[in-house]
Amino acid sequence: MEDMILGGFAESFTAGSALEAELQALTRGLDMAKGLGNVIWIEIDAQEVVNMVENERRRAAQIRHLTTGIRNKLRGCTFKISHIRREGNKVAEFLAKQGGSHSNRTTFNHDTAPLMVKALARMDRLGIPNVRGGEDEDEE
Repeated sequence: MEDMILGGFAESFTAGSALEAELQALTRGLDMAKGLGNVIWIEIDAQEVVNMVENERRRAAQIRHLTTGIRNKLRGCTFKISHIRREGNKVAEFLAKQGGSHSNRTTFNHDTAPLMVKALARMDRLGIPNVRGGEDEDEE
């Protein structure tokens, strides 16, 4: 097994908040994941998103629309959603930064993944730790 990349994307989202952007990215990721099968493990660095997917509290209309869409996409799937700190998923962090700096969506599969994505995925698979810096500890 060279690496564990099935597919991915980097995309800039137009959102009113960071939370809305996280939900839009999750929606796009679920669209891709469902094309690969019905067993999905979501690891996301926004604990609030985990909470929103797991329970149906009232939210602002746009947020409620996105969370309802996410729950609908997860129907019929076996899924797990869990919070993971940013340094625990360097591939996602890298792709989020790439998406924020480009206007077009970029998608890839195992064969076309960027070299940095392959390297970060390999480090993750090998259990090489990532160190959390002090400057962004309060951002999550």
